[in-house]
Amino acid sequence: MKIGADSSVIIALWGVQPLDLLRLLFGEIFIPPAVATEIDVQGKSGYKEFTSIEWIKQIGVLDSGLVDQLTRGAVRSTRLDQGESEVIALAVELVADALLIDERRGRSVALHLGIPVTGVVGILLQAKQLEFIHEVRPLLDQLVNEAGFRLKNNLYHRVLELAGETAG
Repeated sequence: MKIGADSSVIIALWGVQPLDLLRLLFGEIFIPPAVATEIDVQGKSGYKEFTSIEWIKQIGVLDSGLVDQLTRGAVRSTRLDQGESEVIALAVELVADALLIDERRGRSVALHLGIPVTGVVGILLQAKQLEFIHEVRPLLDQLVNEAGFRLKNNLYHRVLELAGETAG
């Protein structure tokens, strides 16, 4: 399975759950250099340890032209940041099975290019379904209240419903 990951998903999950959850669900994760830089810029403690995680593979993007098109907004008239552009280009090059990304614009462009996407919420639901976690609610609450993760109230309740957890 080939899975690309944007920095937002890694940073969000790093804050509430050991990153090993990604390994359990997907095996290896591929990130481009710009994503690694974005994670480092976030100033996460333990970044040095992050760079030594063997199942997160940092590889360069070969198609700099596609990266440039994505950052200029030449695809779907949507300008993306460097990390999103590189990870989408990398997913195209790898013929990735999925891209882990939360930003709406990046998801839209990836889907337009035929790349399946999932984000933090989808990852948590899948982890619960596979019994890697027991509850979604505490992690969602931690994401929203401590990590500043933006989640509309109706989506929060829908996620709990899908997870089989009451919203009360």
